[in-house]
Amino acid sequence: MRRVFEIMLNVNKAFVGIGDLSQEASLLRAGFLNSDQMSLLLSRGAVGDIVGRFFDIDGNPIEWEIDDRIIGITLQQFRNIPIRIGIARGKRKIRPILGALRGHHINILITDFHTAKEVFKLANMF
Repeated sequence: MRRVFEIMLNVNKAFVGIGDLSQEASLLRAGFLNSDQMSLLLSRGAVGDIVGRFFDIDGNPIEWEIDDRIIGITLQQFRNIPIRIGIARGKRKIRPILGALRGHHINILITDFHTAKEVFKLANMF
């Protein structure tokens, strides 16, 4: 396990999905979160996740009790990776994308034109 973490902390590129907190969210469907936990995260302002770590519309991490049980890197450790490529598209990903960009969790985004346009619109509203 130690070797895996050493590798994770020394990569120079990472491709990640940007998760959302809708009823269709992968973490909810996979059973990582239940609806009560989802409600708690939403009440704390969470809009999305990267590497299982949640953040708000400005990219600020949302810390909660589950963080201590996640075997993986933190958002801060993730931000130390030089090239962080986020992949997301669609209406339910607009707020998570904006949070990921504002928090500098990603520095390259792969998305479609419509989603990018909606992210720019939302960025001008907040």
